[in-house]
Amino acid sequence: LGFFDSDEDPRLRSFQDAVQDMREDYYVGYTTDKDVFKKYNANSGQILVLNSERFYTKFEKKWHVYEMKEGEMHPFLITQFILDHQFPLVGAYDGKVNNRYVKEKKPLCIVFYTVDWSMDYRKNTQLWRNKIAQIAKDYKNMRFVVANDENNSDLMKDFGLGDSGEDMNIGILSEGKKYPMELMEDYDADHITEFLDDFQAGKIPAFIKSQPVPKKQSGPVKVVVGKNFNQVVKDPTKDVLIEMYAPWCGHCKKLSPIWDDLGETFAD
Repeated sequence: LGFFDSDEDPRLRSFQDAVQDMREDYYVGYTTDKDVFKKYNANSGQILVLNSERFYTKFEKKWHVYEMKEGEMHPFLITQFILDHQFPLVGAYDGKVNNRYVKEKKPLCIVFYTVDWSMDYRKNTQLWRNKIAQIAKDYKNMRFVVANDENNSDLMKDFGLGDSGEDMNIGILSEGKKYPMELMEDYDADHITEFLDDFQAGKIPAFIKSQPVPKKQSGPVKVVVGKNFNQVVKDPTKDVLIEMYAPWCGHCKKLSPIWDDLGETFAD
């Protein structure tokens, strides 16, 4: 929301140029009404970035203010300020805003539980969101959202949390990879902070959809699954020839004895 003296204010053009391509994803407007100035304690030439009132917590500002001073009126600077402050401390992973979170370079911590903004369940939803905010305030290099577990059941499966059964589940999405937190029976802030710290330290493995690693591999041809793919295929001490096959494929079945013979030939 921009604040200007009049429709002829020269700063207004810079503001309009900055938000021209953002209108589909953001509510954008400006005012010259002095009563609105007073409501937000704003001055002419200021731009306020506001999030929905439901997402405000005591750990963050209600809105962020950009001053259109001399030398700081370029549309790029305004756009960047809006992008830098577009998210609340703990937002909601719901609807078209999801793509904006995914496009961010910061890791995204997703907290799955029964998120329900209806009148009967709003208080409980906010209770848990505020508990997460208490933690999130100390991790400025990450984004945090709450997500309804039923509506995002497919995403939970992608984290390996589909069969969790717990009231709350947490995972981090970063650079296309998914890092699930170990299950907790009861809410434990220390458990969550330890998970976040371990993630930042590179100690949390990404979840990989995989069959179990075969317990016995005695032949010359080894079976590789998702969990041991990097260990076997990317072994720098060996040359690796790998066949990608489908168990139901007739051509693959015909190749199997030939592949075994090839493995015998190059076993040493």
